[in-house]
Amino acid sequence: VELLTKAGWPIVDGRLLPHPQGRKLLFLGDLVDRGTQSIALLRFLKKAVDAGLALCIKGNHDAKLVRFVRTALLEGIERWTSFANAETGMEMLKLDPRERDELVNFLHRLPAYYVDSWAKTVFVHADMHTFAPGLSLKSDCVYGMSGWSKMDSDGLYHQGVAAGLNEHTLVRGHYPATSEQSHAFSLERHPFQKGEL
Repeated sequence: VELLTKAGWPIVDGRLLPHPQGRKLLFLGDLVDRGTQSIALLRFLKKAVDAGLALCIKGNHDAKLVRFVRTALLEGIERWTSFANAETGMEMLKLDPRERDELVNFLHRLPAYYVDSWAKTVFVHADMHTFAPGLSLKSDCVYGMSGWSKMDSDGLYHQGVAAGLNEHTLVRGHYPATSEQSHAFSLERHPFQKGEL
């Protein structure tokens, strides 16, 4: 809210209002598990998306939260591999069932990518070696293609641009850039590891 206010977005009673210059927001996923106010952020963003003021794409933590809540409701949870995700999931389970289901469905319906055809840019959550609208796997857009290896996925993406295989400039989050490229950009700077956003 502080950053949005500094960027000129009016916020009244916790609700985002239209930007004076007609701007729209685009969130690159991992809406949850990045602080103590994941539920409040989901409420805020769902209202902004419903009002047509923001777009969100799905991150791996968003997908994991949907799985956590749905698994907990159907089978119960004895053990979960992600502490941060389980913490948010337990908060979700305490919500009124109607609101919980609305927020879970909101996360579930988020697209895996957003293409700006005019700017020839694709926005995804994770790292990609290659991207083609309608052909790339949604799971690759959400979870990444390198699997946290030492692979230079940004360099590979740029090579694909040079070879005519990748037509879009790639903008992503998930984790920091693997190399500096003119057609692949990461907005991530280690906040998932307690670094700066």
